[in-house]
Amino acid sequence: MNFYNVTVNHSFNFKGYQCDIIMLPVTIYNQAEMIELYKNSATLGVSKIEYIISTGVKQIHIGAKIELEDFLHLDQLKPLSTSYTQNDNSVKSDTSNEDADDEGDAAKKPEAADNENAEAPDDKKKQQEEQQEVKDNENTK
Repeated sequence: MNFYNVTVNHSFNFKGYQCDIIMLPVTIYNQAEMIELYKNSATLGVSKIEYIISTGVKQIHIGAKIELEDFLHLDQLKPLSTSYTQNDNSVKSDTSNEDADDEGDAAKKPEAADNENAEAPDDKKKQQEEQQEVKDNENTK
């Protein structure tokens, strides 16, 4: 790859910029594993482009596909809910809608909400104390 990078940068004047060609290490032997690796990275927010490219979509088509999806209003389609795509608010709102349907659970709902709110600061304090202990241990080393 270095040969191509040097050749392209030497042949074209990018005025202070340099071209860097990168080929993903995906082969027919490790394709499934690499796609899974890039998918997990994209799910965590690292790089979505590498995941898309590893599935076989060419870079030149990515922008056109995004524009087409916007034009057709396909952004209204939502991905399936996973622990990565849900936040605490969406989970609580989903459960509160289900609980509101049941009359027996509706009476218990405020008490449960108070208990959750009471526990949350304690959990935060514990986390902060643990983080402080880790920092102190690192400083003493």
